Amino acid sequence: MTRLRLILLSEVALLLALVPVGLSGQDANVVTGSLVLRHVQTQYLGRFDDAACEQVQARLEKRGLVPEVGAQYDPQKVEKYKKAIQQIWKERGLDDGVRAEFSRIAGTNAAELLFLVYKQ
Repeated sequence: MTRLRLILLSEVALLLALVPVGLSGQDANVVTGSLVLRHVQTQYLGRFDDAACEQVQARLEKRGLVPEVGAQYDPQKVEKYKKAIQQIWKERGLDDGVRAEFSRIAGTNAAELLFLVYKQ
């Protein structure tokens, strides 16, 4: 019984010794909180004209407002993008709403960003 107890204690000590190495081996960006966008998508809910949606998207890209994959997540840029979408559709005579859904990819410094555009 003592031999089994000794083996069990040595295994527990080995696991405890490895835990800090696993934690310290994490990406520094995860610890500091800087997140990189791995996926950005805009979805239109309801009946939107496809050609008009493409024109709006092209206009936003030309202005440099679309959050880019590989870029650092910036909440201010997300808000600017949402307001710009609303403004452009308002100019076209459509009252819409825009909601941003942000989700962090577990265990990484990556995130996904989804914009939902809907008619009010």
